[in-house]
Amino acid sequence: MRCAHGYKLVLVFCCLIFGVSVIAQKKLADAPKIAPALLIKDLQTLQKVIEQNHPSTYWYTPKDSMDFYFSSALASVKDSMSAWAFKNVVATYLANIKCGHTSVHFSPKLTKWYASYRFPQFPLQLKIWKDSAVVIGNLFTKDSILIKCL
Repeated sequence: MRCAHGYKLVLVFCCLIFGVSVIAQKKLADAPKIAPALLIKDLQTLQKVIEQNHPSTYWYTPKDSMDFYFSSALASVKDSMSAWAFKNVVATYLANIKCGHTSVHFSPKLTKWYASYRFPQFPLQLKIWKDSAVVIGNLFTKDSILIKCL
């Protein structure tokens, strides 16, 4: 016996995810913004440090491609950005090195600020097949309507 009604539950799930993401974007808009000149300076410093110190910068991605990705990162900084948005720009650029050891982190101050913020999340864990879906977990432990299927 299945606990869900196929496509209806998938549609509800998609609508809820969309709603949660809209709420999260509105709340993240309240995050402090950084001036574009500082962001560009940080990107330029990052590129110099990567080129001078990273041993495998061009092993998997040629220099002309990395230069293109850097230009794209610079072009994406058109206005002030939150550290959250800038982290995504930097992470996208660095991902092209294809090194599993290079990552991006917030400053300790911002890490603490973001840790204190409770991001909205979808309360259900679902297993979805082509024709149906089941609830396999629920953050609302006292929910009597949507129960975990065994």
